[in-house]
Amino acid sequence: THELVATIEGKDVLTYQDTDMKFNAIFAYYVCAYKDIAELQFVGLESDSVKQVTPLATPKLTSVSSVAHNKLVLKWERVDGAVGYQVFKSTTKKGEYDCVADIKDGAIVTYTDAKCELGKEYFYYIKACQKIDEQEFYGDASTTVKAQTKPASVKIAGSTTGGTAVKL
Repeated sequence: THELVATIEGKDVLTYQDTDMKFNAIFAYYVCAYKDIAELQFVGLESDSVKQVTPLATPKLTSVSSVAHNKLVLKWERVDGAVGYQVFKSTTKKGEYDCVADIKDGAIVTYTDAKCELGKEYFYYIKACQKIDEQEFYGDASTTVKAQTKPASVKIAGSTTGGTAVKL
């Protein structure tokens, strides 16, 4: 079904912004030219439709920390309406990113990457997913963050034996 959402007057106006969109919905928009002559309005053919999904908020990565020599943990803020997230990883900021996790639960807001090398830099971003009529739609990517694994802390316990020697 069609519903008239706006009538734009003026031949130089070529854009329209819909500020009354429902969340988690797909909208299809059409445009028709019209001309008023006397007291009659003549309407042209409909344009091809353009579909639009109400977007999710962009995820915000809150931290990335090294928890072992080969593990990094990413944490982000939950996005309202998200049913999941995708995590992307690269070894260079402007390089090719691979999807390393496809999380199918919108309540999960952490990811542990256990496929890292000690001291190597990695770059990550995430996208939130919404599902409408069994179709998945992904929002904008978060800002990219850089992380690097660090060696685990070593705790040395020992005692001095006198002088300059330490017994371990």
